[in-house]
Amino acid sequence: FDINVYPNPNNGSFQVKFFNNFSESFVITLTDVTGKVVYQKDLSARQFTDVTYDVNVPTLSNGLYTLSVKADNYTATKKINILK
Repeated sequence: FDINVYPNPNNGSFQVKFFNNFSESFVITLTDVTGKVVYQKDLSARQFTDVTYDVNVPTLSNGLYTLSVKADNYTATKKINILK
């Protein structure tokens, strides 16, 4: 299970591409450097096409965030850099 995030760095708008799609549902969580959840979305695979999901969080401040995607018993994480 793996994900790709682009563009990165970004301005608070980015796409998450899922690889090895084997799940009916995903949970996307974005946390700041203190571990506070700043965005979370439960997804059904039917909500997006070609296993790509758009994230839009324009109100977040510049900084480094951790994106986690959970599916079944697997978790993939990436660092996200928001620069405006």
